[in-house]
Amino acid sequence: MNKKQLLKIIFIIALIALPAIALAQVQLNSDLLKPEYAPEFQVSGGNRASVANVVLQLIAGSLIYAAGPLAVLILAFGGLRYVTSHGDQTQMEEAKKTITWAIIGLLVIIVSWALVVNIIRILQSTGG
Repeated sequence: MNKKQLLKIIFIIALIALPAIALAQVQLNSDLLKPEYAPEFQVSGGNRASVANVVLQLIAGSLIYAAGPLAVLILAFGGLRYVTSHGDQTQMEEAKKTITWAIIGLLVIIVSWALVVNIIRILQSTGG
């Protein structure tokens, strides 16, 4: 077995194992049977504003929680490209760019998550 085949096997195992490890960390709230990070919704009266608020929370939460693992996978892909570049400067530079943009993406995801969470808390505390 050569190095390329071994790296492919390791990469496939990592793609299968990493999501399972990440999902194992989520603890379920036994009362509601949903993850602890899921937003709390209080729709009273069913007016348009409250329904729109719930829909926007679901969309924003879903996008943020889907973007994090995607950015980590891109970071791992960039690292794999860097390791397998075999000293070729152009491939190494492309891999470095991929890693840099993946880290920038992770930072943007973290900041956007913090903004969304705080805006939702402000709106819920003011009754909006």
